[in-house]
Amino acid sequence: MRDLGEAHWFLAMEITRDRVARTISIDQCQYIRKILRCFGLDKVQPVSTPMAANLKLPKMESLSINQRLYQSMLGSLMYAVIGTRPNIMFTIHYLSQHSIAPGEQHLNAMKCVYHYLNGTPDLGLLFYRNQLNCNLVSFSDSDWAGDPNTQRLVSGYAFLFCRAVIAWSAKKQLTITLSSTEAEYMAMTHSGKEAVFLNHLFSNLEIHFKFPISLLVDNQSTITLVENPIFHARSKHIEVRHHWMHEKTRDGTIQLEYVPMADQVVDIFTKPLNSEKFWKFHDALGLIQINAH
Repeated sequence: MRDLGEAHWFLAMEITRDRVARTISIDQCQYIRKILRCFGLDKVQPVSTPMAANLKLPKMESLSINQRLYQSMLGSLMYAVIGTRPNIMFTIHYLSQHSIAPGEQHLNAMKCVYHYLNGTPDLGLLFYRNQLNCNLVSFSDSDWAGDPNTQRLVSGYAFLFCRAVIAWSAKKQLTITLSSTEAEYMAMTHSGKEAVFLNHLFSNLEIHFKFPISLLVDNQSTITLVENPIFHARSKHIEVRHHWMHEKTRDGTIQLEYVPMADQVVDIFTKPLNSEKFWKFHDALGLIQINAH
């Protein structure tokens, strides 16, 4: 082994340091341009969002387009999602559910993501060194019966550190919930497990922050349900594993806080949004324009 100096590239992600401003950014600008050229979409007209608001795609019973093309386009986008482009997370989560039997509508929706990327290839995540001693900022949300085909909820979370997102998720839960309160309750378990993991990770890296970790949710009934020690009729049918959040709030690991629905950043991971809301939450994730390469 030999020391090659500071890292500038890692698995198609470019790392840029600004010693004066004390910032570090990561982006996949060249990767984005590469996949646009690969599918012949580098000259398409840009659009403002990766998915039309309120778009509902039908579940197909059989193939009507080239499945291999659809899955290849989807897989290329997945790598961008897990790297530096959380703003297309929900769209890819949604389109991936149709990868077995995609139709023309699904392919058009897939191409829409590439149209969006063609207009925003130079976005990346920017982290600020002077925010290193600040606490995690975390959000949890769900879209009750968000999947139109199965009526299952879509839950998501976002954890921000040094003014940019470091962990994000969009997940369709396995069970159907009976109310929006129950949906938020189950989503918080999903978010809480990530909070505990990040706590262990930061401890190993000797990055210390104050406890408890604040988890911002936009449903006050859910906060009451978690904090109420009485196991009442409203929650007795919920799977036991979701009551784990009671323990984590009691032992001081997690503290639930209310955030207005208009400021719930995780909406970008649970549903398609109009342009105004999409860009508001997009900016909140810490995504910025990186200098063109």
